[in-house]
Amino acid sequence: MAYLRYVSRWRVEQNQKLLQDRGKVFGISMGGLQTIESIKAGGNENDFFAKWSGHEAKLLNAEVRFDLSSQLLSIVPTFLTTLNTTVILAIGGLRVMDGQMTIGTLMAFQSLMASFIEPFDRLVNLGGVLQETEGDMNRLDDVLRYRTDEMLETTSGGSSGEAVKLEGYLELQQISFGYSRLEPPLIENFSLSLKPGQRVALVGGSGSGKSTVAKVVSGLYKPWSGVALLDGQPRQNLQREVIANSVAVVDQDICLCWKEARSFSVALTMN
Repeated sequence: MAYLRYVSRWRVEQNQKLLQDRGKVFGISMGGLQTIESIKAGGNENDFFAKWSGHEAKLLNAEVRFDLSSQLLSIVPTFLTTLNTTVILAIGGLRVMDGQMTIGTLMAFQSLMASFIEPFDRLVNLGGVLQETEGDMNRLDDVLRYRTDEMLETTSGGSSGEAVKLEGYLELQQISFGYSRLEPPLIENFSLSLKPGQRVALVGGSGSGKSTVAKVVSGLYKPWSGVALLDGQPRQNLQREVIANSVAVVDQDICLCWKEARSFSVALTMN
């Protein structure tokens, strides 16, 4: 129990580092898959692989350190149990040879001691599981501490039966946005004004931020600074039903299953 208390804080810290490194590797992997076209277009495959392999190496090192603590936690109770059994057999054997104890009494005492130690072994194993659970709970609390999306907190206007929509005025005032606070913003001081019926085309190279602007307008991304006005009002002042009826985004990445593509091709041939 004293050993479990001694290593508990260290194991919790190691588990939190392990979960953090695992989350970074997962995030970088998913980000690379989502931006694979931009990575290939810019010839950044080697840079991305170096970044990914560095985080993967950190993850492997964290797993080794955590597995080492787990092995130490499991070895110590086993060692103490073996040492206890050895001491009982040695002292009990001497007492049997001296005639002060019978073999049956020795076996009974050994069985009693084994039954007494077994709950402590289970308690140590439970302590290890609780330490891992504490790391998972801390990571969950880290997510729950974030503020709820403003659109989810907006009060619903009720079901009046009418499909309320915006008129179509759009104004972006000094919008700045980026994917990392440690790097310069991808979009900086971008302004735009559109009236109902007007269209605008954003032209630029791959990864220049064209789709990012559309996602900022739709509310998928929250700008670092500036404001996006819909019909002269910020998004948080509008009801969810109004925005859902007025704003839509078409993803530039279209996925078709093989059977769907084949059926579509057959339909075109028949027509």
